[in-house]
Amino acid sequence: MREKGGTNVSSELIATGSRGVFEAALRWQQELMRFMGRRMAGYVELGGQLPQCRSPSDLLEVQTRFIQQMLADYRSEAEWIAGQFPIADKPVQKQIDRAFDSYEDTLLKAQRDAAKIIDLAKDQAQRIVESAQAQVPRKAGEQAGRRNKKAASH
Repeated sequence: MREKGGTNVSSELIATGSRGVFEAALRWQQELMRFMGRRMAGYVELGGQLPQCRSPSDLLEVQTRFIQQMLADYRSEAEWIAGQFPIADKPVQKQIDRAFDSYEDTLLKAQRDAAKIIDLAKDQAQRIVESAQAQVPRKAGEQAGRRNKKAASH
């Protein structure tokens, strides 16, 4: 289609519409890069914190904070994405909330289970140490008795 003056109307409409699409794609790309940068910074920070852990409970605490921040970041990003589609905002938001709540509950349960396992391991280690400490005096007494018998027989 041509208007007076020979301009192509469909080209102008396409150019105008394309500009909006291009701007939206650019916003998505920028947000994706910001999000990935935040998550990568979180992984770098985690890598710096792990060597400072001195016990399993320290490790569990660092990992818990990392996972909680990760969940908050992904929730925020999912909300931003859902906000880009105002027509479907409510159903999508409900699904996002349910998915994150379920995932968070699962992680919290796993953390509680891991804490129980750590406590059981600590108890077992304590029993092993106590058993070893109890055997040291007994073995020392047995060795002294053997030395006394050898000395008496010579």
